[in-house]
Amino acid sequence: MMTREVSGGFRDVGLPVEADRESDDIDLLGTLRALWRGRYWLLAAAVLGWGIGWYLANVRAVPVYTARAVVAMETRDENVVDLGNVVTALPGTLGTINTELGVLRSRGLIEKVVLALDLAGDPAFNPYLRAITDGRAPTEAEKAEAEAQALADTRVMDLLIDGVLGRLSVSNDQESYLFNISVTTTEPERSAEIANTLAAAYIDDQIEVKFHATEQATAWLTDRLNTLQGELEAAESAVEAFASENRMVRAEDLEALNLRINDARERLDAVRKDGAALVERRARLADAEAAGDWPAVVAAADDQQLRAALIEGAETPAFTARLEAVRARLAVELGRAEAQSATLARSVAVLDEDYAQASGDLVTYQQLGREVEASRAIYEYFLGRMKELTASEGNLRADSRIISRAAVPRWPSAPNKSRIMSLSLAMALIAGAGGVLLWDMLRTGFRTGAEVEAATGRSVMGQIPLVPRSERGEVLTYFVDKPTSMAAEAVRNLRTSVLMSNLDRPPKVVMLTSSLPGEGKTTTSIALAQNFTGLGRKVLLIEGDIRHRVFRDYLDLKKTKGLLSVLSGEVELAQAVERNYLIDADVLVGERAAMNAADVFSSSRFKALVAEAKSRYDVVIIDTPPVLVVPDARVVAQFADAVLYVVEWNRTTRRDVATGLKMMADGGIRVSGLVLARIDMKKLKRMGQYAGYGTYAAQKKYGKSYYEG
Repeated sequence: MMTREVSGGFRDVGLPVEADRESDDIDLLGTLRALWRGRYWLLAAAVLGWGIGWYLANVRAVPVYTARAVVAMETRDENVVDLGNVVTALPGTLGTINTELGVLRSRGLIEKVVLALDLAGDPAFNPYLRAITDGRAPTEAEKAEAEAQALADTRVMDLLIDGVLGRLSVSNDQESYLFNISVTTTEPERSAEIANTLAAAYIDDQIEVKFHATEQATAWLTDRLNTLQGELEAAESAVEAFASENRMVRAEDLEALNLRINDARERLDAVRKDGAALVERRARLADAEAAGDWPAVVAAADDQQLRAALIEGAETPAFTARLEAVRARLAVELGRAEAQSATLARSVAVLDEDYAQASGDLVTYQQLGREVEASRAIYEYFLGRMKELTASEGNLRADSRIISRAAVPRWPSAPNKSRIMSLSLAMALIAGAGGVLLWDMLRTGFRTGAEVEAATGRSVMGQIPLVPRSERGEVLTYFVDKPTSMAAEAVRNLRTSVLMSNLDRPPKVVMLTSSLPGEGKTTTSIALAQNFTGLGRKVLLIEGDIRHRVFRDYLDLKKTKGLLSVLSGEVELAQAVERNYLIDADVLVGERAAMNAADVFSSSRFKALVAEAKSRYDVVIIDTPPVLVVPDARVVAQFADAVLYVVEWNRTTRRDVATGLKMMADGGIRVSGLVLARIDMKKLKRMGQYAGYGTYAAQKKYGKSYYEG
């Protein structure tokens, strides 16, 4: 982990160094700024996208035309149990609507359209014919051959059907029974032709389905009627045969016979009752005679003559004769009663047998008659349905009707040029914006002081614009010739920040370093030295980068003795320094060392040199090597009062800065602040970012009154 210095201490930072930001919210303003910086790329992407869209819409895309026919489904509530409902309309349920949508897209129905329109002879639908013609119009012979091939080869027919299905769209308007049949082809007439043919085929198919249903029902009814007719005839024959084989009686005759039976039974009961009375009288008469109770005998005999004879006496011949006559009469009456009873009993039995036979025959006859009536009723019902179906065969109508035939479209339905171009433009802008934002996310350099401070946790003490000079020797001349330029003012601001970094003990020894070579630390060192002399300070500028000596490229220096000569004791400091009147400061240049440079700066002689320089000068500025290249800067920083870390604008990577600061912190070095150098004002202005007061002023008209150059 990296550490950042905050208020004299350090805090952990990761790589990349911006990962520890307190908020993960999207920086909308930063995103907009990133898009503004890439506005030219966005403009180029927009132009490219619009051009691609125009090409696709006007050159590459093939115009297609959509024709639409509308079919309405009719509904009717019917009793589907009725055999006559084989030709009724469809119920208006959601399932029925979805089923009819499937019928409209069925391959069987589409095949009828293919055959009706001879689409096998159209290269747009027949890939085999298209391959033969190779773009030219097919001849009649080629069309005929293609049609024959389609009829013979199911694969060709399947391709034709798939071709129509691919151009067909069937939908249902919500809350209605309307079906929209839309067909899209490259020919407007063909689109309307297919849509209308499909609608007509759908109507014909419904009639055909009903016709087939009627035919099937008629065939079934015919077969059933033949069976029922045979059953009726058999039932009637059975009735006739039974009637001829049996003596039939009517219900009235059967009732009269029943009355006769009842009368005979009543007479039989009366005779039997009389016979029982006669038997009882004979018994009483015998009992009274045996007892000698002659009055009782007379009472039992119930005979006046016997009663009169009793008056003369029971022993008289008249009484005896009359009693004998009474006995004979009772015997005759009893015999006659028994004979009548037997006769009547036989008569009742015969009548009962006749009644049972007649009753059974009548029940059988009636049952056979009911079977005849039932068979006749079923036969007549089916015969009526048969007549209804036969009558309806010539009056079948479809369950749907065409309410809007497809008209030949005048304008193509696709491509939608404006939509294609708009989408291409939008996609290009999105892709461009994505690329710009991705590029910005992958950017490793710093563009503003705020970015540097947010990433490192250290303050930016100066932001110095790029000096508009190509040669190193001209850089210092620029500062001298244009003391009120933006770059010069930025260096003065850096000088002020250094002095105010410790008001009680302003730093006297200021060291500058960077992460890598070429990041502007040497230019900043020389310009800072010049600015300190502007305050009347006595300044010593030391070239501490003895491995890569470039001071002579900036300054016109004559002396050959320098830093190493002083450290070796060969010359004194006052003899080695050279006054440069362009910056009005003393300069101690570096020399090639035979020993390791870090060892040179670690020596007590260098420490003594710094102490001597502090005693002789007000400000000592030391330009040191890059931190990531050699350890020299970390050694020299031990003797410095202020350490400035130079970061090149939009070039020094965040990782390098974080690594360099960590190396300084690991060595116990406190970096006083950072300097954002070599700021390209023109690019910064195009990016829409503000590096500080100088850049802000550069964006305003009144900034010209403060700066020159």
